[in-house]
Amino acid sequence: MNIVRCLETIGRLCASPLPAAHGWSDVGRERPGYYLTESGAGDPEVRGERGEEIPEPWATVSVLMDDVYVWEARGTGRWVAVGVADRDESDTARLLAVVTATDPP
Repeated sequence: MNIVRCLETIGRLCASPLPAAHGWSDVGRERPGYYLTESGAGDPEVRGERGEEIPEPWATVSVLMDDVYVWEARGTGRWVAVGVADRDESDTARLLAVVTATDPP
């Protein structure tokens, strides 16, 4: 996904109703209250245990990415997080974008 297409997708997700159930859309995973879209292949799993309870999608974001850019999409009530998932050296790096109404921890 190139940067223009990525930004267009984020804009569309900010204007769309948030999903109520687990599923897949044309841009990636849908989970209750958020979308997770990525460029590249793979379906990474959240592994390990954390000392504090981190709400989704932020728990997934914290496992997949070291550096994340997060902002509130003005006027939409949505949060956007963009980063590169490159922690797994055996997998290709992927650009991830998350759109959610859940405030970051």
